[in-house]
Amino acid sequence: MKRIYLILSFAVVCATCVGYFYMTNRPEYLASKSEYIPTFFSLPKEDFTNLGNQFCIDELHSQGRRFEDFGSAHYVLKISDLHPNIREVMIKNPSTIRTVSSLILSIRRADILGTFELKHNSCNATAHYEQIYDD
Repeated sequence: MKRIYLILSFAVVCATCVGYFYMTNRPEYLASKSEYIPTFFSLPKEDFTNLGNQFCIDELHSQGRRFEDFGSAHYVLKISDLHPNIREVMIKNPSTIRTVSSLILSIRRADILGTFELKHNSCNATAHYEQIYDD
């Protein structure tokens, strides 16, 4: 009897871990909070975390077509000067576009298109996510 409870407990723990991993890696989840911007764009987290929770200056969310849709999200960010390697990482990424005023990295994950723009000679950046509809 104890063995059955042990097996069931192990199965529940495993199912919970798999469910948590699945839910926290969905594009909608990663785009829903500013803390997950480095994960969504595969950028070094230390460029964001050295400022504490003050790296996000402003954020704006809007609803999609239906209530359960993601819609869009826009974040204004302050990037740390202590780790300038974020520019190097962005330049090495083949999805990055280099303009006169900024570096722009665009990544699509499932139906969420994310755009990260980092200004040259500045610590200011923006991240914008929008849901893509295929109709």
